[in-house]
Amino acid sequence: MTRNGRDRFPAAPAQEALRGFARAHAATIDDLEAVLGIDHRLLSSVMGRRWLPWHLADTVAVALALHPCDLWPDWFAGRRSADPPTPAGPTPRNR
Repeated sequence: MTRNGRDRFPAAPAQEALRGFARAHAATIDDLEAVLGIDHRLLSSVMGRRWLPWHLADTVAVALALHPCDLWPDWFAGRRSADPPTPAGPTPRNR
């Protein structure tokens, strides 16, 4: 599964959001593990990467009580719906 036609996002928005959260709560980056429920390996991975796979980007955003599109405005760009549009008016199933 990919978002916006790609499967990774720049790590900088997540790193900035984590640092901002830490400043706002007078916490160290290490304190974030307990506060946000993010384990050390995941946090270290986020802080040390240039790019994040979409599932890791999603995990970080949710831990910060954000939607990924709050950090990556193009989260849904290029996404196509798998379902065809619903027709207007009665159809055999909804008459």
